[in-house]
Amino acid sequence: MIKIKAPGVIKNLIALSLIGLFAGSVQAASFDEAMAASLRGDYDFAYQTYKELADQGDAKSQFNIGVMYDYGLSVRQDYAEAVRWYRLAADQKDPKAQHVLGLKYQKGSGVAQNFDEAVKWYRLAIGQGYAPSQHNLGVLHVNGEGVPVDLSETARLFRLAAAQNHVEAQYNLGVMHYLGDGVSQSYEEAVKWYRLAAANKYTNAQYNLGACYFNGHGVAQDNVRTLMWWSIAAINGDKNANTDRETLEKKLTPEQIAQARQRAKECQASDFKRCE
Repeated sequence: MIKIKAPGVIKNLIALSLIGLFAGSVQAASFDEAMAASLRGDYDFAYQTYKELADQGDAKSQFNIGVMYDYGLSVRQDYAEAVRWYRLAADQKDPKAQHVLGLKYQKGSGVAQNFDEAVKWYRLAIGQGYAPSQHNLGVLHVNGEGVPVDLSETARLFRLAAAQNHVEAQYNLGVMHYLGDGVSQSYEEAVKWYRLAAANKYTNAQYNLGACYFNGHGVAQDNVRTLMWWSIAAINGDKNANTDRETLEKKLTPEQIAQARQRAKECQASDFKRCE
């Protein structure tokens, strides 16, 4: 029997995307110009402009200078220098900088690994309602790193992040409810959170939602919907979904396969607003 997929997302952080790291706009037109330059790949201009603003104490520019050292954009990659700039921004209560410092201490990148420091910076960002830090502190409670193992607290933090549409938190809540770890076991609740994460284009949730339809867990058993979700997950690169999709298709009629493919097409065309 095909089982639910519960990979190590709950214990392993998802790498932050580069564009997601760059801070949002501030009033200065020069910052907007630097932001636009960085997004189109003109990192020399972006660095020079950010640096001028950062030297004047602008926290968002300090943060973005940190990103550029982190990724070696127009400067030599230097994790320690990245941390120095992040700290300048974090000391001015920039929540993204506080979060990234927490991540740096958690991973030991540019600093000695120190889970207590990671917890400190995550909590500062959480004090400003920053969803990624809520999620990451929840992960630390799973592993007992800098905080006690406490799956109930993990679930609480994941719920705070999920309410802000944080996709990994939504997915992980689905896993927790499916398994009954730290929360009441409920396939219906698992499906609820998988649906939210699947609509946010999270491949593992798409696969798991298909598995719930396959097994009749939290929903009525439905092979067409199973095939729809596994087809979407397979398109997004999930190898297990591709294998299971091919196995399932051998058991379905041509009409069922065509229906599932049409539903998958409509789901994606609607940007996941008309899937169920």
